[in-house]
Amino acid sequence: MKKENHNRKKNSITILGLILIFILAMPVGYGIGKGVKAHTGTTSKIKKSLENNCNCEAVEFSFSSFGFHISKEDGVNNKTASFVITNRSLENSFKEEASRLYSIVKSEIPTYDELDLITLHFKTDNASGTIKIINGSIQ
Repeated sequence: MKKENHNRKKNSITILGLILIFILAMPVGYGIGKGVKAHTGTTSKIKKSLENNCNCEAVEFSFSSFGFHISKEDGVNNKTASFVITNRSLENSFKEEASRLYSIVKSEIPTYDELDLITLHFKTDNASGTIKIINGSIQ
């Protein structure tokens, strides 16, 4: 009898613990899903804007990340995106082209500033280069 009461109590505690974990996990999961969806929408809008405004042959979405990141090179960031811009030749320098594209995309997409780090990889027939935009500042 004692053992049966002990087992019931143990089962009740286990069930209450699982219910509590489920209740706490629901809003966390919802928040993560909503954040990832918003981040994906922003990066796809940026890609479309780059395609429409760059004088290039192709714009490829390289990768994005959503979450807390620490890097010696880039510092602390939360949301990142990377794009590869391919062109046979470029009239401006990589930095000038990145600056031009940054101002256009920033004016077209209100959620653009949510990204802490945007990396633009430029590839031409003669050269390649990478420009990073960290918290709105072109590096």
